[in-house]
Amino acid sequence: MKRIFFAVIASILLAVAGAVAQENSNYDKFLKLLEQKDTIGMKNLLDGWDNSDPEYYVSAFNFWLLQARDEILIVNAGQPDSDGETVLLYDKDNKQAGYIQNDVSYDEALLNKAVTVLEEGISKYPDRLDMRIGLATTYFDAKKTDKALSVIKGILDRAKENGNIWLWKRNEPLENTPQSMTDSMQGYVNKFIASASPTEVNDLVEMLVDYDPKNPVFLSNKASLLYNDWKFEEALKLYEEAFTYDPSDMLIAGNIAFGYLDINRFDEAKPYLELVAQNSKDVREKGWAKEMLSSLDSLKNATYNKLDIKSLKDYATNNREEFDQLYARYLEADITLTANETFLLCYASAFTEHNTKLDVKDINSFIREEDDEKVYQKGKELLKSSPFSLKLLYYTAIAAYKLKKDDAESLAVRLNMVFEAINSTGNGCSQDCPMAVTSIDDEYFILDLFGKTSVHKQSTLRPKDGKGPIVDKMDFMTSSGAKTRYFNVDILFSFYNQLFD
Repeated sequence: MKRIFFAVIASILLAVAGAVAQENSNYDKFLKLLEQKDTIGMKNLLDGWDNSDPEYYVSAFNFWLLQARDEILIVNAGQPDSDGETVLLYDKDNKQAGYIQNDVSYDEALLNKAVTVLEEGISKYPDRLDMRIGLATTYFDAKKTDKALSVIKGILDRAKENGNIWLWKRNEPLENTPQSMTDSMQGYVNKFIASASPTEVNDLVEMLVDYDPKNPVFLSNKASLLYNDWKFEEALKLYEEAFTYDPSDMLIAGNIAFGYLDINRFDEAKPYLELVAQNSKDVREKGWAKEMLSSLDSLKNATYNKLDIKSLKDYATNNREEFDQLYARYLEADITLTANETFLLCYASAFTEHNTKLDVKDINSFIREEDDEKVYQKGKELLKSSPFSLKLLYYTAIAAYKLKKDDAESLAVRLNMVFEAINSTGNGCSQDCPMAVTSIDDEYFILDLFGKTSVHKQSTLRPKDGKGPIVDKMDFMTSSGAKTRYFNVDILFSFYNQLFD
C-alpha cells in the first residue's frame, strides 16, 4: 500500500505566479522581464536595486538560476531509465520504438552565484519560507540531495524557533497549519525515496520524527523503513503507535493489516481489515480488505500437498505409461484432469525429459521488446521442451490472446493447471508453508506476480531437525514496500544433485 501526498509549495520559479503586487515595484518589473526572458533588462535592474529589499534576493536568485539552467531534449531507443517527463515514440505497428526525455543540467559556477545570493537573503530574512523552499527545490533539480537535506533541516530547526510562523513573497504572512507542514515534508520524503540514497532517506525520516514525534504520518514513514529492513515486529509496533494518534487513517490501518497477514498472524490482522473494509474511501483498498476478510479462514486452515521426492521419482520412473497418458491429456488442455493428477504431472516431470530447461530465458528479449509474434513463436518452441514452465505459459498465452491465435484458450487452461498445482503446495508466507517450484525462473516469475521491483536478499534455509524441505527465503521490494516469500526448492536440489551423481 502506498501513501501519496502532494507538496503544497514548489519552486520559487513557480511561486511568482499569481502575485497581487504593487504595480511599479522593482519586483513587479523583474517579473515582467523574467516572463520576457530579458536577461539584459534583468541585470540592469538588479545592478541598481537596493539589497535591503528582500525581493532583491529572490529576483537575483532567479536571474542567476535562469543563466545556470540548461534544458535539452534527448531521443533514445528502448525504455526510459528515470521518472522525468517523457514522451514515448511508437513505430508504424504501434509498438514502442523509443522515447524523448527532458534532461536538465546546471553550470556549476552560475549555480553557485544563485545559491550564494539566496543564502544571503535567508540569513537576513530567516522566516522567508519561499527562499528556503526555492533553495531546497533547486538542490533537488541539480541532484544535490545532501544539500537539499541540509536546507530541510534548517526549515525544521527554524520552525521550532518561530512556532511555525512564516512569511512568503513580499513578506506576506503565510497562512500555515500543522497539516500543511506535514504535507510539505511528506512531499520531500517522496522525492527523497525517488532520488536520494537510503541513508539520506533515513536521515530525513528520523529528522521529521524528532521534529514532531506524535505525527502519525512521520511515524508511519519510520515504520515503513523498518518494514523494508525486515524488522517486522518493530514496524508493526510503530504503525500501531501512529494509529493511536489518528484512528481515522485507513492507510495506516491497512499497513498494519498487511503486516500481520505477511507474518501469518491472521487473528491480529482481522480487526484492521474490518476497519478498512468499513471506512476506507479508497475503493481498491476497501475491496482488498473485503477479499482478505472472506479468505481469512481458508488461509488459517489451509492444507497443502507435501512433496515426497522419492515418491515423485518412483512415479516418473515406474509409472511412466500412466504419466505419459496424463501428459497427453495435459497438452490437450483436458479440464477433466483432477487436482491430484495435475500436481503429480507438474512435479514428477522434474525427473523426466519434460523438466523446465534453463533456456526459457531465451524469450526474455522478446518480452522486453513487447513483440507479441516473436514471444508467441519462441514460447511455443520452448514449451516443447519445458511444457510446465509457468513463465513460458504465462507470456505465450498472453501473446496468443493478443494475436487471436487458435490455441490461446488451450494455453490459458494449461497455465491455470500449473498455477493450481503450485498453489496446492503452500501460500509462500512462511518457512512452514512454502510454495514448491521446479525451476529458478518460476521462482523469480512468481515474485514478479507479487509486484517485485528488485530482490533485496536471498537465503537458503535448511531444516534444523532434518524434517522438512530446503527453502529459499526471498526478501524483495515492491512499489508498496518490502515483502518476503518462501519457496520449497527440494526438487531443484534433488534434480541438480542427480545431474552430478
